[in-house]
Amino acid sequence: MEDHARAGKLVNLYHTNGQFTSAITARTTFGIDTESNIGADTDDKFTLCAKNIVKSFSKRNSWNIYIIYLLQKFPRLHLFLAEKLKINYVDECIMDNVSYLDALLLQGIAEREKLQHGGQGKKYQDFLQSLVAAKFARDAKITKKKSEDTNGSEPHTDKARPERLLTHEEVMAQLLTILFAGFDMTTSALQFCLYHLAVHPEIQNKVYKEIQELVHSEEPTHEEITKLVYMDQVINESMRLLPAVGIIGRTARETRSYGDITIPAGSSVYMSINRIHKDPKNFPDPEKFDPNRFSDEEKAKRDPLAFAPFGWGPRSCIGSRLVAQELKIALVYILRKVSFEVNEKTVPKKGEELEIFFSTQLTRVARPIQLQPTLRK
Repeated sequence: MEDHARAGKLVNLYHTNGQFTSAITARTTFGIDTESNIGADTDDKFTLCAKNIVKSFSKRNSWNIYIIYLLQKFPRLHLFLAEKLKINYVDECIMDNVSYLDALLLQGIAEREKLQHGGQGKKYQDFLQSLVAAKFARDAKITKKKSEDTNGSEPHTDKARPERLLTHEEVMAQLLTILFAGFDMTTSALQFCLYHLAVHPEIQNKVYKEIQELVHSEEPTHEEITKLVYMDQVINESMRLLPAVGIIGRTARETRSYGDITIPAGSSVYMSINRIHKDPKNFPDPEKFDPNRFSDEEKAKRDPLAFAPFGWGPRSCIGSRLVAQELKIALVYILRKVSFEVNEKTVPKKGEELEIFFSTQLTRVARPIQLQPTLRK
């Protein structure tokens, strides 16, 4: 971004931020290092794969949306097509990229199992290592139980067995979920936050001053990051106006009634996070960007569920804490070096509204946001 500022070039936020968040996702999930490619004109293989998968599910006016909803509504049909007929309704772009991730998964599991057998299982500290370690722990329990049964202890019953292991497909599904949460949500949240700061330079300057006062390390520490209270308010207000996920869907496990509304078991329930966040009862003048809404005093006045960019409860976003840390660290590094503005060359231009739409529950921009960076003096 410093190079773009010196050259007077605009920064394509989704492209650059995507490389940053992709590198973190690759490291924390698969143990892969792609950091050297951050800022390059072209994406590395992992980042390109992540962008392609997200892009395929975010096509505007796509029949994919309706097919996905249909399969969610009738899970038995989905299982029949996938397990019996081996039919998966996804396009070739997704399949090519999923095949690439599948190859990474197989390679990573094989390497970690080899290290685990050699007593070196702590070399990696990522999500995949956690899965492999859990697999070995459960395998050991099964082996021990079989040994006890052979030595004349009580017969081995289904109830006595450890919980079943995740299948390869289930592990892959979890990794894809993290890819969406860790890569796409963070990329979107960061670009929207930088956009709001560019539109409101007085707020951007206030965040910069807070960084200068509280962060003294070249590499910000966890303790320093937690002190950035105003930055946290800015991030929350940005996610209130433009949540990365605009709609959250759930399936009712049992019939429940709320007042005169009854939700039957098995029903699909969709909550518009975008509309909840703009309810004037909780947020007066809801279209105004005002970080002070998230001061301790203001938060105490409203129901906690009035703000839920990551969902709520036991099915909330698995990567919410990681996303929060990534956003703060990124803003510290960026705003120390450059400031952003909107002008006659940027997308959108100064005075223009950001054109957004919702696709497959995700918040999307009609055109990539491009801002003008300026070097800090």
